[in-house]
Amino acid sequence: MTLPALLRRRAIPSSPAALVDRAPADSHNLTDVGGKTYLLVYGRDALFCFDGSSLAAVPQAPVGITRIVAVGTDLYLTAESDRYPGLTSIHRYRNGRFTFIATTEASQLLLTSFCGRAYFRLQSGLWYINGRDLVPVVGSPIDILALTVFEQELYVVHHDSEVCAISSYRGSSFTRLDGVPADGPFEFAALDEALYIRTRRHVYVWARSTFSLASSGRFTALAAYNGVLYAKAYGTSKLGVLDRTGFSELANTPPLSGEINIARGGPYFLDRTGRLHTHQTNAPPLRASIG
Repeated sequence: MTLPALLRRRAIPSSPAALVDRAPADSHNLTDVGGKTYLLVYGRDALFCFDGSSLAAVPQAPVGITRIVAVGTDLYLTAESDRYPGLTSIHRYRNGRFTFIATTEASQLLLTSFCGRAYFRLQSGLWYINGRDLVPVVGSPIDILALTVFEQELYVVHHDSEVCAISSYRGSSFTRLDGVPADGPFEFAALDEALYIRTRRHVYVWARSTFSLASSGRFTALAAYNGVLYAKAYGTSKLGVLDRTGFSELANTPPLSGEINIARGGPYFLDRTGRLHTHQTNAPPLRASIG
């Protein structure tokens, strides 16, 4: 048996550089499910799968996919509805088969995995998927801006009386947090039993039921992996690391375009030409795609 076949059979993760070497230009939304990595490509109407040695388009994928998220061993997808323009359809991919779930009125559902279910937002509040049914969450806030999961809780960012608020949800009720940063959360990253929150101007940390300032610097992306908090600097769009001493720009990194994805053993990001890069804590520090 060849080594690539053995890797596929045993679902052994390949090095982060292996995906970078094969990824098309403009790859994004990298998502790990069952030892494989799925991704979308800007400008190409397809879902791609990397199995550790090769990259291929997934047959019979819905058209117009906008977002993918892992929920256990399943992959959930949102797509532009081909029957009702302006609406969004939800699909599930399981054991090589796509299943249509429902069509909703929202354009951006913020699909999120929590406690083995796919949760999402509508104008009326928070909902989840139960089989092929859409179920509203009782007592949910409305006007939801963002969703993230941290330490067995779902954090819901929402507007409340024209101010930004965060409520936590453990599966039965919502609890509003005190001391939420006034300039509003945009992105989250969990690291070392703390939740880091990027706002318009600063980075805060939520730990031991308290918000505190983690960095007065301004950043446009945030992600955590393997004990490292990565950030994209405002203005230069360069990748760096945030720690107690401040922000340290990583050497030889090109300006980033878009978000930082965590998948297949490392962080991935696009440069301004659309090439996919990854940073590895072991040398060499950077690897870039040639697509």
